[in-house]
Amino acid sequence: MNTSSQTQRHAFGRYATLAEQASAFEALDALAGTCPDLPPVYLTVHDSSFSGVIAQCDTLADFEAWRSALQIPTAEVNLVADKQGGWLSAEATVRGVRLRITGHGLVVTREQAVPQVKVTTLAESVSS
Repeated sequence: MNTSSQTQRHAFGRYATLAEQASAFEALDALAGTCPDLPPVYLTVHDSSFSGVIAQCDTLADFEAWRSALQIPTAEVNLVADKQGGWLSAEATVRGVRLRITGHGLVVTREQAVPQVKVTTLAESVSS
């Protein structure tokens, strides 16, 4: 599991302290305790436009394993499409902390999207 902290407090011009990010790490620790066999992901902790943890899955199979473990319904999975293809995105809450999973390695057009998956554009994804 790789981690990085992207948590910068722009109003103060500094990054958040480890103590200020403790709830995110406690949520990840709880998840590791209940789902120790989840595939490896790249984790980032944020406290800016998106406040929470982002888990970037390299494969769709890894995304599906995380989605299933977090009990995220397929109807709540978003397909974010851009000119290069797209990726999947979904969110859950773990111990009060937002956890967004993203699934990369997806080559798909909007027309190929599965009907139960909501399709958004990159601009819509960035603004949420």
